[in-house]
Amino acid sequence: DGTQGARAMAPDADATALRDLVAEDVVTCARHGATPGIVMRIAGNDEDEEAEPEEDHIPAVLPEGTATVRWLTAPWTTDLEAVNDLTVVDRVFVPGDTVTRVSDPTSQNGVVTDVRLALDLRWPDGRVSQCVPSTLAHHVKPLRPGTYAVYRNWLGRVDFCGESVAVDLPDGARYLVRRADPARLRPAVDSFDDECLFYPGMVVTARASTLRRARWLRGEYRREYVDQAGVIYAVLPTEVTMIWVAARSAE
Repeated sequence: DGTQGARAMAPDADATALRDLVAEDVVTCARHGATPGIVMRIAGNDEDEEAEPEEDHIPAVLPEGTATVRWLTAPWTTDLEAVNDLTVVDRVFVPGDTVTRVSDPTSQNGVVTDVRLALDLRWPDGRVSQCVPSTLAHHVKPLRPGTYAVYRNWLGRVDFCGESVAVDLPDGARYLVRRADPARLRPAVDSFDDECLFYPGMVVTARASTLRRARWLRGEYRREYVDQAGVIYAVLPTEVTMIWVAARSAE
């Protein structure tokens, strides 16, 4: 089972716990509640010990039985955590990965040939749908800082993504705000995801200055539209800054 948690390990089984936790695992920790984090470095991993420390308060050489975890909600801190306090909730596999059984790491190795994902989805109202096939879902915001994307022969990491937001008003008018941000397009309720400030279906309002500069797709600017609630129809990426990582050699 590739998602066996470190919390289940006995306190004196440090070697087993370290073996079952690997870099890039998605984990939770009791003191952080349900907030997920990504394991960055693990004590005792020779390759990780050579890495630069993520934060000033984290030593270059990690104490035995610890790992560094980057937590995936604001303020996006990287903290030193005890391995035995972490529970593995997800582990990324891609076709071509060489793997072995967690329960018997000395057994025969295998190669990943296919990956099927089942998702637990948390909706804005707090409801959770479990084991939803990933083929039934798609990203509201596929390009966000930190995600990887391909352009022609290049693989890169998204550094910045500017968005345009289309908003429908009750009388059928529709306007488009370029490079939208919460200062110009104000959500009625804050987004449940700090990395996805706007999403289809969100209720927003806008000041007169925002509406005058907006592109009107249907109708035109009217004073009564100021601070009138509208519903986001679409969120469109318009400007992406990439950090290029690698290029595929020409065949």
